[in-house]
Amino acid sequence: MGLHRLPNGREVFLVRLKMIGTYSGVVEGSAKTASQHIRKHLTIRAVEMLPPGRPLAIIGPPEGELPQWMCMAEFESKRGVHNTDPDFNSRLYVCWFMADTARSLDEVIASFLPQVDWERTAEDFDVMDF
Repeated sequence: MGLHRLPNGREVFLVRLKMIGTYSGVVEGSAKTASQHIRKHLTIRAVEMLPPGRPLAIIGPPEGELPQWMCMAEFESKRGVHNTDPDFNSRLYVCWFMADTARSLDEVIASFLPQVDWERTAEDFDVMDF
């Protein structure tokens, strides 16, 4: 677990993961109404889930009522996307939804990671910048 390969061959590593009930904190309204509200504020909610949460790629979400689990993960690659200096890595936060927790985390990540445009979305960072 932890190492994943994108379709272009880039290796990315899972650094952090957070899962919450999609409707956590919803105090009233139907799942349909809550889903509309969550979709409208999804970027804000995702960033608050796992700060700093940017740059962010959002997978989905599906139409209708949202699945039970909202997930947010931080991934890193040991290569930059814009800088070839060996002191630069790249990172990306990804938000997605899951209906259940029956599949392994590796299977779940392998199912959506090919949809992520790492080269376009990720940002470089200097590993020596403490």
